Amino acid sequence: MNIRITKHAATYLAPIVLLTGLLPLQAFASSSSSPSCSLTATTGSGQTSLRSSDTVLVRQGDVLTLAWESQNAKKAIDAGGKSIALSGIATSTPMDSFDVSYTFSNGSRKTVCKASIQVVQASFVAESLTAESGSRPDILGQIDGSKTIEVTVQAVGSNTLLYDSKTLKVRGGGFEAKLTKALPDGMYVVTLTGDKKYKLNQIATSTLTVGATGTLYAASIPLLSGGATGPGTTVPVSYLQIVNTGKTPVTLTGFQVKEDGSAPTASVIGLSTVDDKGGSRGLIGGTEGANPFVNGIATVPTNATFAPGERKLFTIKAILSVHAGAYAGSQLMLDIAGLVAPGANLKAVFPIRGTTWTVNAF
Repeated sequence: MNIRITKHAATYLAPIVLLTGLLPLQAFASSSSSPSCSLTATTGSGQTSLRSSDTVLVRQGDVLTLAWESQNAKKAIDAGGKSIALSGIATSTPMDSFDVSYTFSNGSRKTVCKASIQVVQASFVAESLTAESGSRPDILGQIDGSKTIEVTVQAVGSNTLLYDSKTLKVRGGGFEAKLTKALPDGMYVVTLTGDKKYKLNQIATSTLTVGATGTLYAASIPLLSGGATGPGTTVPVSYLQIVNTGKTPVTLTGFQVKEDGSAPTASVIGLSTVDDKGGSRGLIGGTEGANPFVNGIATVPTNATFAPGERKLFTIKAILSVHAGAYAGSQLMLDIAGLVAPGANLKAVFPIRGTTWTVNAF
């Protein structure tokens, strides 16, 4: 594996496994007998093919998968001269920025696949994600690792942008996006993206609530340990504490779940939830061939009403396909991307991290 780092990112790199040739091939040599290679990066923001001048943006602690494939090569080495597979895949959770470079050769002919990984830290100021009826929201946040950002706002369930900040400069590690007009009461998806020059530059999403009638506080309870799982199993992926800290009742109708690991969503055929009292049960999918994800998000239904001050604990589980062994070695990490609680004021920083499972062949 050929990884060149700027700090200590090497300690986060997972072992390499062979790639089966499902990735697109980008040729870098003109002669049919010359070696060529392709390099692909996958994060929670998606997947992209890379050229030597490209930089990928990765949120600190998120899963990054780098995959390479070569043709007409007889030898492959990393920057330190260590032999690597002619085609392979490496998974990491980088905490610092680093460079990657793979050299492929056939006799005297050589080609190099390389790119840069830019690690970023970012978050929204939770208090700025609520607004009173008739007011103009002022969205605030902190970021390190990107000099410019953009903020967009759209209604939950809609693809129409209601606000686009265009390019904003990061000043003193923070950013501010002032909406130009008031929004109708309701819930909105807020998306933060980094410098346009970076690949996979979507950094974070959260929920903006306008005209809230109640308040839900949500946070992860770090009691799940993860481990290894396999085809046809059911595993817990998130353990949440939710409290109504407001003065009026609130109804929670669903959890928005996003796969931020390297395992494809096709490995999961169902998601379920239940609270600590055995009520508020919900299920989406669950039968072989089902696909609970739409545009990368699965909404796990529930029907939980919270009185003021009431607290509930929820466990969310994933049901793996019997064919999940095809993705052996990948990481399943289902995070909570949002809560569905119409009219509620949400006090949470999304995504709420779930536990990580490594998919085995059996």
